[in-house]
Amino acid sequence: MPSLKTNFIYNFILTGSNYLMALAVFPYISRVLGPENVGIVNFVDSTIDYFIMLSTMGMMFVGVREIASAKNNPERLSSTFSGLFIVNLIFTILSLLALGTAYIFIPALSKYPEMVFIGVIKLIFKFLLIEWFFLGLEDFKYISIRSLIIKLIFVIGVFVWVRQPSDYEKYYILLVGILVAGAIANWEYGRKKIKFIFNNSSWKSHIRPFLYITSYTLCVNMYNSFNVMFLGIATNETEVGYYTTALKMFAVIIAFYYAFTGVALPRMSALLSEKNIDEFINLIHRTTNTLIALSIPIIISGICLAPQIIFIIGGPKFNGSIIPMILIFPLLIITGYNKILIDQIMMPYKKDKILMRNAAISAIITIVLNILLAKSLGAVGTAIVWIGAEITLLILSMKTVVNLLPIKFPIYDLIKQVIIYIPMGICLWYMGHLINNNYIHFAVGALFTAIYFIIIQYKYIKTPDVNNMIKKFTSIRHIDNKAV
Repeated sequence: MPSLKTNFIYNFILTGSNYLMALAVFPYISRVLGPENVGIVNFVDSTIDYFIMLSTMGMMFVGVREIASAKNNPERLSSTFSGLFIVNLIFTILSLLALGTAYIFIPALSKYPEMVFIGVIKLIFKFLLIEWFFLGLEDFKYISIRSLIIKLIFVIGVFVWVRQPSDYEKYYILLVGILVAGAIANWEYGRKKIKFIFNNSSWKSHIRPFLYITSYTLCVNMYNSFNVMFLGIATNETEVGYYTTALKMFAVIIAFYYAFTGVALPRMSALLSEKNIDEFINLIHRTTNTLIALSIPIIISGICLAPQIIFIIGGPKFNGSIIPMILIFPLLIITGYNKILIDQIMMPYKKDKILMRNAAISAIITIVLNILLAKSLGAVGTAIVWIGAEITLLILSMKTVVNLLPIKFPIYDLIKQVIIYIPMGICLWYMGHLINNNYIHFAVGALFTAIYFIIIQYKYIKTPDVNNMIKKFTSIRHIDNKAV
């Protein structure tokens, strides 16, 4: 079984490749296709993605969890896979019917029949991708290598075949082709591991968890997307621009953190299935300590360098994004610990109904806070709304977990590390009086943060898993920790 560190590296590379692909393709596509045709592709694709979310969202949690629990028993693995596949098929058919209804009754969608047909292919092959099966098996090496190869072909294809504004359909075909190629590769690679066993009990038991997790995911996505929508309704496009710009750096950082939690879910499910509670709890402590060690310097440097980050991302016209970004950065620790409680404890323990309830309560809090704050405070108010929703979800998650395991958040370690990094924050703030160029200020500040972080970690805090990463990337010796 590969180590968590190895799986994380593969998933980290995969996450990074998604951003690199976007950086490589989007500037070219935006210039070749133009705003209108890019808008057509995004409109149709976003609509299709909504129906994909309805058909497969729960599977990325339930599927991974159940496959991870059954992977050491071939017969149980085949039965579990077959049952999950049937459930996914049922919801995919329902989503196709819902999409067909939307196509008939929504004129804006029926204007693009060829694009919608391509989108239908995307929906079908998203179901056939069975990515949850390989995630549950922890085969992150295969997933990463396959994805990198297909995305490289996609990037080449874009530059070869998309040459004029009318090529927007070709561009969408190439986008959908990523899924089609991935699904074909997965079935070819996994055919020796997959055996269908059809019986009523193999799929009916998965229906309820699938519905609970899908509802949970919809609630979480709703209170994230609802914030932007409500802000636009309550204020104006400028405030929406401030808020969404403030989210950009946070979204990139949290995506790389999710690359780790994504590899932890199958491992935690397997440990719980094996009743290895001691290692289960040990892994939670390790991931929590790693979260604190990594997030505190990022939060403090992010707050201190927020004006420079916003200037680099959006330019001088986006100064209204600075305060929302400062407010949002502490969510790294809040959202990060939430992911540990949910993905590593509540999901493996199958507390799906409670997850759905907690997310629904957070969604209600989001709606109430938006009504109270969005109109009067604009982007700043929406940032506060998001903080309130995440804190609500965290409190509810902690209340659930305390009844499952003897786990407490290491608040004293958090306070200690905040104190240790305060001098770094003061230095970063003082740089603003010495360096007038925002680009140089950010570059020097980021370098100073990295050096300060490495010294503090290696000499004082000494978080084992973080020091392993420092050893790997900076060749620092004398740290010898075993992989999971």
